[in-house]
Amino acid sequence: MPDKISIDFLANHPDKVLGVAEWLFDEWGYLRENNSVEKRYDELKIQLSKTTVPIHIIALKDNVLTGVVALKPTEMKLFPQQEYWLGSLFVSPIFRGQGIATLLENEIVSLAKSHSISKLYLQTEALDGGLYRKLGWQGLEIVSDHGITVLVMEKCLV
Repeated sequence: MPDKISIDFLANHPDKVLGVAEWLFDEWGYLRENNSVEKRYDELKIQLSKTTVPIHIIALKDNVLTGVVALKPTEMKLFPQQEYWLGSLFVSPIFRGQGIATLLENEIVSLAKSHSISKLYLQTEALDGGLYRKLGWQGLEIVSDHGITVLVMEKCLV
């Protein structure tokens, strides 16, 4: 386990919302029309919750934001029947390789189980499943979403 990494709800750290908004915009902002850091920030501020999906979880090292992940409702229009998704998993480049993504994935899986969610889905540009395959996720289908080829994966939680 990484040294001094703590996992908590973003809702408990409103001072970290801007940092998360900047990351999410920089990484995926181009996928939404008329998007901006400010819009992501405003959305995240409204979504701050520990109980209602979407729920954002962050990783901190000595109170420095190192990563984020979310338990989301339906994420892909191509898969409206798949209800709960692991999304927005991002680890700051300077903190990668320390197991933070695994900690965040584990936390979302635990959170989903505590909400009696039996299956989670995600999409990844790693068409071999990458880290997710190592963590027990199964590939479902390779699709094009917003012009990007992604692998849709699922994880059974029961």
